[in-house]
Amino acid sequence: MTLPAYPSDIRVSDMADRLLEKFVLHNDIKETTRLGELLAAFTEKYDVPPHLAFRIDLILDELVTNIIKYGYKDQQKNHKQEIFVEIFSCAPDILKIVIIDSSSEFNPLKARTPDVSSSIEERPIGGLGIHFAKQFTKEMFYQRKSNQNHLTMIIDFNEKLTQ
Repeated sequence: MTLPAYPSDIRVSDMADRLLEKFVLHNDIKETTRLGELLAAFTEKYDVPPHLAFRIDLILDELVTNIIKYGYKDQQKNHKQEIFVEIFSCAPDILKIVIIDSSSEFNPLKARTPDVSSSIEERPIGGLGIHFAKQFTKEMFYQRKSNQNHLTMIIDFNEKLTQ
């Protein structure tokens, strides 16, 4: 992977986040297709290995889909609302991804963990997208600021995924 290089004498804790990409989407489910195209261009530009590109795509597709489908109330669905996706390099092989939206307040960190021990036929529909996002990230943080949801995710490409 070829993320921007950092000087060799700088500590990780001293590294400033470098904005690599910023996508502006709207609260229309068709935007998830455009998001996929933007992410494909991003992962190609930075030579992200396919298994990591899949992880990033799955996380963002699931979370942005949830924002569009469930976050906006009826009156908001009729007006274009912006969803911002920002991707930063904060250390070699570590990305920080931030999603900012003005939909209803929702903290995905408080979402119930789905029962993954049941067979797929016995399991209720839903809940796996947030579960996968939690599993595929090193850390997640949520804040509600200025009537907006701010979800920050840290992805360490060297970290093994949890089960």
